[in-house]
Amino acid sequence: MSAHFTDSSLRRLEGEFQTFHKNGRIEQRGNYINSAEHGLWVNRDTSGLITDSIEFNMGQKLSIRKYRYYTDGRLQSFSITNGLGIPTVFLSYDTTGKIIPFDPGEDMVFTRAEVEAEYPGGQAAWADFLRKNLQVPDILKHNIPTGNYTPIVRFIVNQDGRVSDIVAETKIGYGMEQEVIRLIKQANIWTPAMQNGRTVKAYRRQPVTFVIDNDMYKRN
Repeated sequence: MSAHFTDSSLRRLEGEFQTFHKNGRIEQRGNYINSAEHGLWVNRDTSGLITDSIEFNMGQKLSIRKYRYYTDGRLQSFSITNGLGIPTVFLSYDTTGKIIPFDPGEDMVFTRAEVEAEYPGGQAAWADFLRKNLQVPDILKHNIPTGNYTPIVRFIVNQDGRVSDIVAETKIGYGMEQEVIRLIKQANIWTPAMQNGRTVKAYRRQPVTFVIDNDMYKRN
């Protein structure tokens, strides 16, 4: 291996880092900033083919790419998962290099599909639904300070268009996440996402901004 350190005890890594197979080929290469993996890290097998690569931001995984090969070195499959381990892309190839139609199965949920799930009527209809049905939480009851607040809610649009697994990603409070969850439950039927010509499960993330003006409320 070869590495760079900023201390005599060889604990604080900084700069390029790499390890080698016994045959001398590079096994792993990446970069450290203050002992945290940063940027693209690449792993290779003994023949030099990339087996996987990970993109880091100061030690945090952003995405993971994995490669599998036939015995002759041709690419067999390629996949991407995000930092949470959720699959976003999967491609499989035959021995001639053509993409094999992929059946995602019942359990796979896409964070990015060829055709994204959408509310019937498209984005304009969805925005209109939110505008007409959104209820601002009671300012006095929740003692909400003046300001702009943007709760974010994640949910799954299933293959039949129904929503499930509704989860708040933020913790703003004041009843705001609950209000967005209420709206998502109310808008229960969507047009499902499509991948390789098939309907698939897919995640959606919905931010909603509440503008709270206590002075205007008092004047009214």
